[in-house]
Amino acid sequence: MALKLEPFVFNITPSEALTESLDATLLFPSTATSTSISPIDRFIENSNRLSVIYANSPFREVFNPELGAVLLLGHVSAVESYLRGVVRGLVLVDEHTEFLASPKELSYFAASHHARDLLPEALLESISFSNAATVSFTLKEFCGITGMGNGNFPKELKPVFDKYSDICQLRHCCVHRFGLLGASNAHKLGLPKGSPQIEKPLSLTIDMLEDISSILQKFVLSLNAYIYRDVLERTFSRSSLNTLDKSEHQYDAKWALDFAQDEDRFARYHSLFAVTAVNPPSPSLRDSYDAFLIWIQDTLAERAKALQRTAQQRAQQRAAPAHSAGVSVAPSVPPAPNPSPPPTLTKTGLLAKLGAFFGV
Repeated sequence: MALKLEPFVFNITPSEALTESLDATLLFPSTATSTSISPIDRFIENSNRLSVIYANSPFREVFNPELGAVLLLGHVSAVESYLRGVVRGLVLVDEHTEFLASPKELSYFAASHHARDLLPEALLESISFSNAATVSFTLKEFCGITGMGNGNFPKELKPVFDKYSDICQLRHCCVHRFGLLGASNAHKLGLPKGSPQIEKPLSLTIDMLEDISSILQKFVLSLNAYIYRDVLERTFSRSSLNTLDKSEHQYDAKWALDFAQDEDRFARYHSLFAVTAVNPPSPSLRDSYDAFLIWIQDTLAERAKALQRTAQQRAQQRAAPAHSAGVSVAPSVPPAPNPSPPPTLTKTGLLAKLGAFFGV
C-alpha cells in the first residue's frame, strides 16, 4: 500500500496578495456622452483619434513596436465598431433587415436591459468581425447583402477584403501571441513554408501604421458605399413598384417617387450611410434622393421599352402564321365556276328579233 504523500509545497513565482479591484462603474462612466453621427463618421472620428497619438510629438519620438501593436488593435476595433453600427442601424430602419433579424435569439438580460434602439447591438455580442469571412457572413445573414456569405465577397470589393484579411492576421498575432508571427498566420499572409519570419515579433513603423490606417479607411468607405447601393436598390426592386409577383416582395412600403412624400423614409437610409468627416463628403439628402429617383425612373422607362418590344414581337409572331396560311391555301380555293353561256338563239329566231327591232 502506497504511503500517503504530503502535498508538494513550493512557490516558484511568489506573488503578493490580491488587493486591487476593477469597478466597472468607474471603468465605463455612465455620464459619458456621444454625439449622434453615422457609423462611417464614427469610424473616421475614432481612427483620427488614434492617428493623433503617433502623428504628433511627443508620441512620435517614443513610438515603438509595442505601441504600434496597441494602435493596430485600435484601428481594427474601429472597423468592428463601424460594422456593428451599420448592422444595428439597418435592423432599425430597413424592413427586410428587420425581417432577417427577427428569428435571431436574444438573451433575457439583453432584452430586459437594453433600450429598444440598442437591442440589435445585443444580437452581435457573440460575433467578432476580426476576420473577413465573418464580416461577409454577418452582412449576408443579418442584412441580406448581395454577393456576401459562404466565404464570398462582391468582385468589386475583393481587393479591399483581401487587405482587411491580411491586417486581421496581424491583429491575431498581437492579441494571441504578443506580436509573434504564428505558422498559421504566416500561411494566410502568403509567406512560404519555413519562412524565417515565423515566431518573429511584429515591428510596425509609423509609416506602416499610416498605411494600415489608410487601407482600413478605404475598406470601410468602399464597403459602406456598396451596402448603401445594395439596400436602396432592393427597396425598389423587391417592392410592388417593380414587380407584381408577391413572392419576390421584401418590402410592403413603396416609394412615392416624390421627395416630399419620401423624405422621411429616405432620410433614415441617408443618415445611416452619409459621411461628413472626409473630403469630399457625401452628397446632400436631396441630391442623393434625386440620384436614386433618376435611377428608378430610368429603370421603369427601360422596362416599359422592353415590354413594348416584347409586345411588338409577339404581335409579329401571331401575324406571321396567319400570313403564311393565307398564301398556302390560295391555290386550293376551288376556281369560280364558268358563267353559263347565254341561251343560244337559232338563226331563224335571231333574224326574227332583228326584224322586229328594225321594223322589218
